[in-house]
Amino acid sequence: MVTLVPSNYNGLERQHDWEKSVEDNAALRSYTHTLAKSGYHTLKFWMVDPGVVLQKLVVDLGGMKPSYLGPPESYRNGGEQTIR
Repeated sequence: MVTLVPSNYNGLERQHDWEKSVEDNAALRSYTHTLAKSGYHTLKFWMVDPGVVLQKLVVDLGGMKPSYLGPPESYRNGGEQTIR
């Protein structure tokens, strides 16, 4: 499970992460996961907290070029996708 707001967050203190999220109008988070073996994998998302919207998901399998708010949308945008 991945959480966007850490449990020790204190809204009364100045928070650089919050300020950056307001500037970008987005909360950007990066996580690394290691897969135990090669082959087909399924990535699933469930809503746990109300008010959180997953707008963009970037899977970097290597070679992603740096950009301000991530790469543009890929041309494959229909139906269920399989990553090999």
